[in-house]
Amino acid sequence: MAVWSLKYPRADSCAVAFVTVPVAMINPLDSTQLTTLQVCPRRLIIESQRASEKLWRPKELYEHCIRQALLNVSAGMSIADATLEAVTVFVERATRPGLLTAHKPYCIAQDWIAILKVSITALATVAGGFTEVPLVSRPSWKCLSLMGNDGRLHRWTTVAKFSRDLAAADLQSWAVVGDICATGLEMTVHFIETGVGRGGHQHTPWCRIFAHPAIPGRFAFQQKDGSPLEGNWKPVWFQNSPNNDIAHWLAMMERDQVKLIHDVRVKSPDASQRARFERDLAIERARIASLPKLEELPIFRPACNFPQVCQWQWICYAE
Repeated sequence: MAVWSLKYPRADSCAVAFVTVPVAMINPLDSTQLTTLQVCPRRLIIESQRASEKLWRPKELYEHCIRQALLNVSAGMSIADATLEAVTVFVERATRPGLLTAHKPYCIAQDWIAILKVSITALATVAGGFTEVPLVSRPSWKCLSLMGNDGRLHRWTTVAKFSRDLAAADLQSWAVVGDICATGLEMTVHFIETGVGRGGHQHTPWCRIFAHPAIPGRFAFQQKDGSPLEGNWKPVWFQNSPNNDIAHWLAMMERDQVKLIHDVRVKSPDASQRARFERDLAIERARIASLPKLEELPIFRPACNFPQVCQWQWICYAE
């Protein structure tokens, strides 16, 4: 039987000298920072000082790029140019600092780039104009959702497969609750199905189609009723497909009635809900202001491996 040693940092284990997080450094607060604080204050301190070293999960990098692409299109940039810029940013961030993934980074990045290319055109073609939400002075809060021409907030997030349970969970997040309570506005959450990573690839119609086993040039995503294809159809990936023209790919998705974007409307909060948010935010701000140095904080062990393995364990468990 193997005998493992206990992972516990020494009192002087931190190789880098960390100091208390200056409140101004995270002022105004946003939903990502607040979520990180509540999951693991140590992670908030580390990421506030090592932002350039943070590895990107493909999902997070995709959402970052799609948001900026829609802003660029709204500002007058062509869809082609906005797509090119989004792909460039994705490649640069995926290269340095890198992707946090269990798959081969190059292969999975190619799939996410294909998803980015196709979905930007799909979203920008039907979406209205969007702008950044001005900073909310009271409470001090930075909205990560965008303001639409319809007067509502808009947020884009990815899910493996859309369900009411996943939608309900997202609607309880600070990304939704924080932004609508800070502004008092309604929100539309756009859920984008991006499939699952398996066997080194992302399995979703955004980047994968099937070739007929006997008829050359016959491709399909699914049967017209949405059920899987029958027979020995072979998967073909966007970057390797002869049909990797974005407009043609989207036309085939429409032909096969593939629906991967689901919109959910969220009502604006009432006065009591907004007051509760301000109270909660004030409490968490006070907690940030009183955070001690990293080495004086306990290890938040549930956050080390759930929901994913934390990339900063090498700092917390340095020996």
